[in-house]
This record gives sequence, structure tokens and C-alpha cells, in this order.
Amino acid sequence: MNKIRPRASSAALQSFLILFLLAASVLSVQGQLMWSQLYGGPHADGGWSLGLCPDGDYVAAGYTVRGQGSDIYLLKINSSGGMVWSRIMGGSEDDSATALQTVSDGIVLAGSTESYSVGGERLWVAKVDYNGSLIWERSYGGFVTSSGDGAWSIRETTDGYVITGYTRSDSAGGKDLWLLRLDSFGMPVWSERFGGSGDDVGFSVLPHPIGYVAAGYSRSFGGGDEDVYVVMTDEDGSLLWNRTFGDHGDSAALSMVRVDDGLVLAGRTEVGGDRDVLLMKISDLGDEIWSRNIGGPGNQSALAVTTTEDGGLLLTGWTETPSKNRDLLLIRTDSDGLLQWSRTFGGLGPDMGTSLLLTGTACLVLGISSMRCSEDLWLLNLSLDDILPDAAGSVQTAGRLDETISLIGPDGSENHAQGESSTAQEAQEQALKMAAVKVPSWRSSKETTIPNRADDIKKFFKS
Repeated sequence: MNKIRPRASSAALQSFLILFLLAASVLSVQGQLMWSQLYGGPHADGGWSLGLCPDGDYVAAGYTVRGQGSDIYLLKINSSGGMVWSRIMGGSEDDSATALQTVSDGIVLAGSTESYSVGGERLWVAKVDYNGSLIWERSYGGFVTSSGDGAWSIRETTDGYVITGYTRSDSAGGKDLWLLRLDSFGMPVWSERFGGSGDDVGFSVLPHPIGYVAAGYSRSFGGGDEDVYVVMTDEDGSLLWNRTFGDHGDSAALSMVRVDDGLVLAGRTEVGGDRDVLLMKISDLGDEIWSRNIGGPGNQSALAVTTTEDGGLLLTGWTETPSKNRDLLLIRTDSDGLLQWSRTFGGLGPDMGTSLLLTGTACLVLGISSMRCSEDLWLLNLSLDDILPDAAGSVQTAGRLDETISLIGPDGSENHAQGESSTAQEAQEQALKMAAVKVPSWRSSKETTIPNRADDIKKFFKS
């Protein structure tokens, strides 16, 4: 069984942590970024999921690379950004936690393990208490040499947990979307798979009044190479309906949230050869209510979505610049998915946002940052005032800022001009000059800042 290994607490390591935590504070902002911290060691570390503890602290789960493979990385962080404790779980092969759920008596983690399987990857779930001590641990799936079983999302139910992810075990084709119900001790209640001959993956799952709903992508059904895939089941896992959404390019739902009259999906979609943020609302019967594409030049993607207190939507993910770098992207829309503002955070290296948490006092954004030489788990704390619909100003970070101007032509067509500088004002001036050169008769419709992030995230984003 996996052993939980507390992080070393030597004076040397503590000094090292202090140095790079201070390095995270170089962010210079226009707005109310209360604090920003990096966590990790000299190699690669990252965070995938964030939760709130009963005592007001936060927990973050992800991966840490040590030696030849990656391990599961779990941290408890106080409201000031200080590390309360950290734990490493795993064996000699690749292991990663991609989702967590806080419950009354502990933290339930879900992900994948290659260390404790026969020849392949198995879905992994563990429960620890709020001191980080292991309560129980389980793995699920087959023992196929080319296996691929893993979790992307976990939620608490009235008597246990529901998980979605992917499985190749006993599959006639590629991956299937996997829906797994566990009791409160991690023992299987039922297991269902959905898909066809291609790869089908679930990235988000939610309990629903009539059962469970999972969202992700399908390469088996729909009109494109990869389409948004939504599955609704009853409480026993029997299929009630499934839907695909998409046209000719690839589209995927990577996060989902319930609203009063349906479900909101967030992810990515291809438009004209580039990826844009996809934001879509569907009814509880799977009918499309509206769909929005949000983006500028280059590629963008949303990895997490949540609702705000006033009914709006907040998304995080990444956005790309002409230099092919990426920054963490934060987007605010109204309840109909119409853009109110977008902001970027990052340095000269690749960065992205992976999870969101709104508390009564703050907005927490979890992600992965390369502001130091290697990847680190990144946590940002913004004030609630800074995510209001009319919150003004963009966030300027150490390094470069890109300003994108969206232009509407006389015929209604859209084009973009971009400027780059160390300050928002200079970048905007450059963008306006470029716009005047490109299409002098056009008018500027809106101004948004959307810059950079990461090397190929498919290294960890196991789609």
C-alpha cells in the first residue's frame, strides 16, 4: 500500500522554501491581488484541485516530480498563504491526484496510479484526515498492459462519492467515460462506462436531483473529431440521456457547474484553427440554451468554472501569446455567458489556472507556474471586490504584458491587434497603433488583456 511521506523539514529545505515563496511576491498588480504563493521543490510540481477545510484553511492536490516518476502532492495552506503541512504519496512510478473533495472528517483524493498496478494505470482514491494521516486507500480498474484508468473529478453524495474519468479496462476500443459510485469507505457500489470505438473521457461530475451528470469529450460520437459529451444517469447509473455538442473542430467540456435552471459547461473549442474558451449552458434535459466562444489571437482554454454570489460565472485556465507562451487566465461573465472582463497573471514562463474556490471573503485560484525555472504549484488570493462585474483594470505581472484590441469592421467581421510591453498602458498604445495600421477605418469595440502559458500540458493532462 502507499505510504504517506511527510515533507522533509530540514533547515536547508525551509530556507529554500522561504526564498522561492518570497520570489512569488514579485507580482505587481493593478487590482486587489491579496497574495500569491508558489509551493514545491527543485523539480516539477503542480496543483489540479482546491478545497476549503472546516477550519478555514485550504487544501490543494496535484503532483510532484521526484526522481524517475511523479508522486501525489497534498498541501494544507492557511488563509495567509502559509503552508500548514504537506504530504507526498506514491511509489516508484507515476502517480497524480487530479481531484479532491473535502468532507466533515477529512479529504478524499482521486487520481491515477502506476505504482500499484500490474503493467498499467489504475484509478486511485484515498481519504486522509485534516492532519494528513491516511484513513484508507483504494485502486480500481483492470490489469491490462496498455491500460489507462484514472479519475478527473470526485463529488460527495448522501452516502459516499461519485467519480468520473476514463477506463481502458475491458474496452473494445479506446478509453470509455467511466462513472463510478463508492460508499463512504471507498468500496464500489456500482460502475458504468459510456462510449464507443474512440476515446471518450469524463472531466467533471455532479450529483443531480434525478441522479448524476458527467461531462467531458467524445471521439466516438458527434460531428467533429472531438465533441463535448454529456451523460445523465439515474441514481443506479442507468443511462437517462446523452448528448454531444460540436461542429467540425475539436471541442471538450473540462469543468461543469449547476445553476438554477440547468448546467453550465466550460472548456475549449476550435475556431478557425485556434482554440477558444467554450462556455455553454444546457437544460437538465440536455438541450442547448446558449453557447459562447471567448478568445483572442492564439489559443485559450478554460479548465475550471464556478458561479459568483450575484449569479455570474468565473472561469480560469490559460491563454497564449504570439510568442507561444501562456499565462493564467481569469474570466468573468454575466449569467448569460457574456464577457464582462478578462485578466491574466504570470511571468516570463508558462503559467495556467486549474481550479477555483470562492469563500465568504476571497477568491482563490489554483494553478501551475513556471516563474521559477521549474513548475510549481501556484495559489493566488484575490479580494471579492476584485471579481465584481465592474471591476476595472488588468493585472500586470513581472515581465511582459500583452494587450489585445478587438475590432469590428463595417461588415460585422472581427479582427484583432496586439501590443506588447512591460506596462498595460504602453501595451495598449502599441495595440491601438497596430490597429490603425491594419484597418484604419475600423472602430475598436472593446479592450481586453489576454496573454501567455505553459509547455505542453498533455504531459499531465491525460486526455
